[in-house]
Amino acid sequence: MAAKRLVLCDSVILMNYLRGDEDIKAELDELGFDRITTSDVVIMEIYRGMKKAEMADTKILLNKINRFPLTSAISKRAVALVWEYYDWHPGLGDVLIGATALENNLEVFTLNKKHFLYYKKLKFYKPKRSF
Repeated sequence: MAAKRLVLCDSVILMNYLRGDEDIKAELDELGFDRITTSDVVIMEIYRGMKKAEMADTKILLNKINRFPLTSAISKRAVALVWEYYDWHPGLGDVLIGATALENNLEVFTLNKKHFLYYKKLKFYKPKRSF
């Protein structure tokens, strides 16, 4: 049996989890924290958007999931994506998240697919619930 692919959660998924979205919590709990990953960019987005009261829970959650740091290969892929999609003007955070997923063969779990639709080879996680 093939190993199940890791899933890169973007910031909206993890922030909704932290803010008590029961459907997101159920989806991630069922997926299993051994398969859940994120990128340093997502972590920075979470830190930038979290409330002071969320700091402890944020630290606990981020310690439970895998993390992909920014690498030279991710940076090169991101630059290539910006060049390829220059007329689209994607946000730099989304470019780095997409590049991380592409470089590491990860599925992306997001509620904002439109931010990533131009990346032809990017794979999306298909949740069991509808969001």
